[in-house]
Amino acid sequence: MIDRINQLGIVDGRSTAFGQSDRVSEAKFLDLLRGLIEKVNEDSQVADELALKFVRGGDVEIHDLMMALEKADLSLKMLIQVRNKLIEAYQEVMRMQV
Repeated sequence: MIDRINQLGIVDGRSTAFGQSDRVSEAKFLDLLRGLIEKVNEDSQVADELALKFVRGGDVEIHDLMMALEKADLSLKMLIQVRNKLIEAYQEVMRMQV
């Protein structure tokens, strides 16, 4: 891995080649977004499973269910806010005059 990084000329997240640093930053950002979306989906699935188990009379404590539901709700709200900020940033860039 270190050899591959050295081949690309990356030092501390920057590159000696023009544009390479941008691609690395873009890949990291996309990975971060992808991870965030996967985490929100996972939280939602856990809450759904606990809710179904609770409704069917399974061994689920009500406080565990409520915490899972709140966690799923908060993570979804956070994802929506991130999306809103990205849209605002995009719109601001599009309004800039060249």
